[in-house]
Amino acid sequence: MATALLLLSLLLLSSLGTQSEEPTLGPGQELQKQILGGVTVSDEGEIFVSDNQNERIQVFNLQGTLVKQFPTVMAGEEKISRHPQDVAMDGEGNLWVVGETGIDSVDFAVQYNFFYKRGYKQSRVLRKFDLQKAGVEIGVAVDTRRNHIIIAQTTRIGAPKDLNFHGEVLVYRPDGTLVKTVGQQQGMKHPQYITVDEEGNILVPDGYNNCIYVYNEDGEFLFKFGSYGSGEGQLDRPHGICTDRSGNIIVSDTGNSRVEMFDKTGKFLKHIATDMKGPQAVAMAPQGQLGTFVREFPTVVSGEEKISRLPQDVAMDGEGNLWVVGETGPESADFAVQYNKQGRVLRKFDLQKTGFSRGVAVDTRRNHILITQTTGDGGNNHGEVLVFRPDGTLVKTVGQQQGMKGPQYITVDGEGNILVSDKYVYVYNVDGQFLCQFVSEGSDQGELLSPKGICTDRTGNIIVADSGNRRVEMFDKTGKLLKHITTDMTEPTAVAMATQGQLVVTDVEKNTVSIFSDY
Repeated sequence: MATALLLLSLLLLSSLGTQSEEPTLGPGQELQKQILGGVTVSDEGEIFVSDNQNERIQVFNLQGTLVKQFPTVMAGEEKISRHPQDVAMDGEGNLWVVGETGIDSVDFAVQYNFFYKRGYKQSRVLRKFDLQKAGVEIGVAVDTRRNHIIIAQTTRIGAPKDLNFHGEVLVYRPDGTLVKTVGQQQGMKHPQYITVDEEGNILVPDGYNNCIYVYNEDGEFLFKFGSYGSGEGQLDRPHGICTDRSGNIIVSDTGNSRVEMFDKTGKFLKHIATDMKGPQAVAMAPQGQLGTFVREFPTVVSGEEKISRLPQDVAMDGEGNLWVVGETGPESADFAVQYNKQGRVLRKFDLQKTGFSRGVAVDTRRNHILITQTTGDGGNNHGEVLVFRPDGTLVKTVGQQQGMKGPQYITVDGEGNILVSDKYVYVYNVDGQFLCQFVSEGSDQGELLSPKGICTDRTGNIIVADSGNRRVEMFDKTGKLLKHITTDMTEPTAVAMATQGQLVVTDVEKNTVSIFSDY
């Protein structure tokens, strides 16, 4: 089982709740579908992402919070699946979506606009037209000056085993009238993502020929740049493309795991990011932020591919390494693994197989790894906290006498105190001595129902994901309720404090990560 742990950096957004499959296109390789679709940003700063597998468009704000989502399957056509592959905004703030249907003969292009009804932003279809069935991903951009819809298309020639492809760019009016075809003479093989710069030039990455084609607004070929390789200015399966305000060209160099910047003549300027894995679509936000999927790495350990590792919680140590705890296959032990920033395993040790979820925290002053553990048969459970050295040596066990039944999430505050969420919140000092427990079960002020994630802020206030009450609560260090941070979540699960004081909250029901800057 290939289980991946996502690490998303705040280049533009913290998390979009999406994953990408590692690209597989290149000379001598077969084309495979990409789950992660395109991305575009509106003038209002809303991020639109095509969720191919789930047949929907997801909309996020610039803080990475899910704002809304809407299906690409249309009313009255529920039997026709529509898998979106790319998105683009037009000059009037409408969204164009292209993708494949479940029909053998056609792909689709659909234009949506947005309106408010009873205070909520809604979407509706304005136009749609069919495209030739390509069998390979398609991309879209809009020439806002001419209001032309520009679609990159790849067709397969001959049998699949021949690996013979032909690429071109189709220019349409919004009503679906074909204006012209661009790029037929330059030998394009696999264009997917596409963009139009402020001068109206059309820029097309070709993931097979490892280059970027540039055409003027009339579709006349200007030049191409890039060649296969990993050196400066070279590309390996380029995918996403966009331009900044200065006309510089930004390309997701997928095969080289990096994002590159070129000037408008194709001269290499710099690496924007070099530690990514399979960057796909890129987009420029109104204030010039660049957003892209950053990195993922598997929790399955090299040499142990037959042992599944399902991560349940994560924590950073004092050197910037990541500790992950979780469960393995049904017959194997649970695990604790330490990874460096590149996802390389530094240490690992086994834990008792319990069948219950675990949490992890790090006492950075003592370099101790604190792991929650629940044992029992479900009716008579026993909870405790195990304190380990990084080599897996057990230092001590904490919390055996206080009646914990199912602790999972855990944190260590600035003074070294250990805080554990169970039915109540239990607090122990740095030596593991019991200090107090606070709150009772319920939904009133100061009560918790199925509390989960826990963390502390710089002043020592305690933040708890009150999962059963669909809210996130703040208490002072004595356990006195200070305020509700948010009360409109579905199932808040984990919480963490960012370096600048932002609060990060996951919602397991919505599959989202929300960032609260002002709370």
